[in-house]
Amino acid sequence: MRSVLAVLAALTLAGCADQGNPFARSGNWVPTGAANETIAQQVADKSELIAGHGDATSNGVAASAGVEKALTAGTATGLQTPETITVQANAN
Repeated sequence: MRSVLAVLAALTLAGCADQGNPFARSGNWVPTGAANETIAQQVADKSELIAGHGDATSNGVAASAGVEKALTAGTATGLQTPETITVQANAN
């Protein structure tokens, strides 16, 4: 009985012997760089694919305030947040 199970196990595992990388087999998906090409077609200035550009009208307060708010449990210096609006039921 044990020899039969051993033979069945060997035959079952024999099918998996030469599988290797599933992406290397023919007929499977391979990365072609199509996503990078699509982004490159949408960019007006190709140098922005390497490094972006700054905004001359921004002083960075709004950009850094989001990070600061996330790191300091919801407080951020210089970030103007709207007052909390509370709705009260009519007590009449």
